[in-house]
Amino acid sequence: MSSKERIAVWIVVLVVATIAGAIIALDYYSYEATDTDMTAIETEQGVSIDRYGQGYTIASDQPTTDTIGLVYYPGALVDPAAYLQTLAPIAGEEDVHIIIPKMPLDLAITDVNRADRIQSDYLMIDTWVVGGHSLGGAAACRYVESSETDGLLLHGSYCDVDISEQPISVLSILGTEDKIINQEAEQTGRTLLPPDATIVEIEGMTHAQFGSYGEQRGDGTATITDETARDRLTETTHQWLAEQFH
Repeated sequence: MSSKERIAVWIVVLVVATIAGAIIALDYYSYEATDTDMTAIETEQGVSIDRYGQGYTIASDQPTTDTIGLVYYPGALVDPAAYLQTLAPIAGEEDVHIIIPKMPLDLAITDVNRADRIQSDYLMIDTWVVGGHSLGGAAACRYVESSETDGLLLHGSYCDVDISEQPISVLSILGTEDKIINQEAEQTGRTLLPPDATIVEIEGMTHAQFGSYGEQRGDGTATITDETARDRLTETTHQWLAEQFH
């Protein structure tokens, strides 16, 4: 074997090892849903949960021109199913059709414009909100920066791009015990939001309580139950939707 051939072989070995290592790392750090009994969620919240590709939809009825569409980008390495438990009550309270897409490598930042393709599947819906949890929210900010939409919903997240001049409604919900979010960056990110953005802090809520995937490494300690966190999340979101879009 010539020296060039040996080099080529070693390059292939290194590439394969790098890819394998990345796959193992993603699997180790990924967060699977802990509440996956969809039938129980449907019964409790009065909604229907259906598959949307490898993701999900949640709705209380068939979408119409009066329905609000919500595209929700999952947090980094979080299973889309982990948001069924926390988002279902929102669809149960309002006429909201929620779509939680599965992202490449479970990273919303890899497909920021996914909302465009989703909206094209629901042409009967006129009002659209794009949002997400953690890195999913940051990806939603980037979508809003270059696309037209009616609202932005941030859960345990912040914008790192300037959307202060965008004519949209914004709701940012934070947890006081969230130790994952960069507090300094979140404070700075508030200046990048429209002046009339609504910012709500839920006392005692952690980063992981925006979803249902167990504890997250490095997070704080919740001083409220998951059920209380969901109730306050639903109440805050419901009030904002009612005030801004009805």
